[in-house]
Amino acid sequence: MYNMKILLMSDTHGELDAARKILDRHADADLKIHLGDVGFPLQEISECSIVKGNHDRTHRLPKKLRFTIEKRSVICLHGDIFDDETVQEVLAMKHVASDEIMEVCMRTLYGKLAAYAKRKGCDTLFFGHTHHQCFTEVDGVILINPGSVCYGTPQSGYALLEVHGQELQAALLPVENC
Repeated sequence: MYNMKILLMSDTHGELDAARKILDRHADADLKIHLGDVGFPLQEISECSIVKGNHDRTHRLPKKLRFTIEKRSVICLHGDIFDDETVQEVLAMKHVASDEIMEVCMRTLYGKLAAYAKRKGCDTLFFGHTHHQCFTEVDGVILINPGSVCYGTPQSGYALLEVHGQELQAALLPVENC
């Protein structure tokens, strides 16, 4: 039995119907978070806590949210804060084969996000931006990206989390026929 159920979505980029289907399917979630790049009027997903993405034009959204869930200290952000730094670092790696660049970029980004979370005193970070689902641990920090609802790589999706005290379980779920 879980103590709390959390729905994460990100990078909807205007796909309101798909977002609504997910929200309606998981209406029982205790907490619903959109990690930026909404693309439609915010009141359409008023049940969500939302962070600002790099394509969101409103100034009403926070760039990050921070809270405690059970015994976990969580920070939420879109995930674009290290774009330039990550790209420059990977481009400077002369030995990286072209078919490995995306994987190296992700590993580099995950390391930067984990270090950022630690500097902020958090052990968990939820983020979007890359359109790539992940549930991983880096240097003691849990990183979760639900992917993009309709524009994911390699698949579109969202995440459903269950919190059991300090333990966090995440299901990275696909979105079909978006």
